[in-house]
This record gives sequence, structure tokens and C-alpha cells, in this order.
Amino acid sequence: MSDLSSFLIPRGFRFAAASRLKASGRPDFALIVADAPASAAAAFTANRVIAAPLIIDKEHLSATGGRVRVVAINAGNANCAAGKQASKRASDVRCGRRAFDCRAEEVFLSSTGIIGVRCGGEADCGVARGCASLGNEAAHFLAAHRRS
Repeated sequence: MSDLSSFLIPRGFRFAAASRLKASGRPDFALIVADAPASAAAAFTANRVIAAPLIIDKEHLSATGGRVRVVAINAGNANCAAGKQASKRASDVRCGRRAFDCRAEEVFLSSTGIIGVRCGGEADCGVARGCASLGNEAAHFLAAHRRS
């Protein structure tokens, strides 16, 4: 770990950014992984229209008492008002559980972007793409931060 990273990056966390949905190929997916379950909190919308990831996240935080291991952040697609296919975003939950050997409820999803457009499915799992560049250096943190 670089000198800068040892002072600025929280220990026990790894970070990554990956390209997932954007046609430009620019990174649009961030991954944050805690080596052990970490405390988490969230503020959810009061809107009557609620995106699939928010429904999943509320259930997961309740089931774990606010503990999370994997945060999967998608930028560019809100995965909201996209019909039954919106729940396909849950593929990141399955991928996260398998990749980091954690409970599915310890995977937290976040999506921001266009409303009403379907998100990629199981074949396009952002977690799997993020694993390739996961690390605990300042560069990893900054890459993930720029996508979230």
C-alpha cells in the first residue's frame, strides 16, 4: 500500500470501477467490498415510485441489522420503472454473494441515471467486471469514487 493510501483509505475495504452499460466504454460501475460486515445506513426516497434496488436494499438492511459487505453502484441507469425486468438488477446480488462468499443480504445495490430503461442482466454482472480491478490503493478508491 502506498504511503498516501495508508493514511486516506479505510483499512479492510477494497474498491474498483468497471465499464458495464455505457456504449462509450467509460466506467459506469463502482464496487466497494468490506473484508468483514460493516455498518451501513441509507436514506430512501419517500416517492411512490421506488426502484428495484431500493426495495432490495431496504430488505437487506433490515435482515442484517444494517451490516453490508458489498456495495455495487451503477451509474447511468436508475433501474426504475422498467417493468418486471428491473428485478434483473438482483443479478449483482447473486454475483456479489458468490464472488465474496457472503450472504446475499450483505450486498447493497445503488443505481442512478435514466428512468424507464432496463438494466443489463446476469450475463452482464458488474460485480464480476469489478473484481478484476479490485484493490485497496488510493487509485482504486478514486476510480470507484468517480463512478459513484
